[in-house]
Amino acid sequence: MTFSRYQKNNKKITEVENRDNDFVTHYTSPENIIDKKKQNFSYSEYQWKYGDRLYKLAQRFYGDSKLWWVIAHVNLRPTDSHYSPGDILIVPNRNALDTVIEMLGY
Repeated sequence: MTFSRYQKNNKKITEVENRDNDFVTHYTSPENIIDKKKQNFSYSEYQWKYGDRLYKLAQRFYGDSKLWWVIAHVNLRPTDSHYSPGDILIVPNRNALDTVIEMLGY
């Protein structure tokens, strides 16, 4: 299953051409609609440890490192630098992943 956090519900802010004639697109961050609905899907709690990365957690829990954004979105912390060792994360269970992604509007 392939999803991108940029597929829907995010407005393009700018598109800038860089030196190699490639374009860099900036999007708005999606609003979190999940935190009030946590009881609607199964999840595990995970304690952030030194050396953890969102993409590594996504690979560990889902078998797909590209789904790191789901964990980030559910926890209202968009990047690895927003976590500190000891923080408790909500990680949707693999069997609830489709439900969570649908709740996010994807």
